[in-house]
Amino acid sequence: VQASGTCANRFDRESIRDLAGCVARRHQVDEDLVLEVIEYESSFNPLAVSPKGAKGLMQLMPATAAYLGVTDPFDPLQNVDGGVRYLKELLERHDGKVGPALAAYPGIKVPNAEGVPALSPGVAISVGWKTEDCRGLDAF
Repeated sequence: VQASGTCANRFDRESIRDLAGCVARRHQVDEDLVLEVIEYESSFNPLAVSPKGAKGLMQLMPATAAYLGVTDPFDPLQNVDGGVRYLKELLERHDGKVGPALAAYPGIKVPNAEGVPALSPGVAISVGWKTEDCRGLDAF
């Protein structure tokens, strides 16, 4: 998939991790949870497109991207910021319960009766926030 007019090709995995961490802290969403969603949804590929049309790092569907004001889903900053805001909205809807919030996130499968998605072992199934600031976000 080619995405014209995007800055996606200047992002490597480390840059994406830094960006995602900063955006997660800014929106007070668990950084490790955001990174797990990015890994699960796109394997850190900013140009990922699903067979159903979800795009970018956090695999935003076109209607969801429009709802979130994301005009370029292949732009890592727009995609992660929109995806984290959407994840936060889902967490708030589900009283901070990560399992049900992730189950409501398009594309994440919930394989067990407890409603806990199959993310990597050891991912924090809690929502918190870190007090570090987002130094350098303007560089993105």
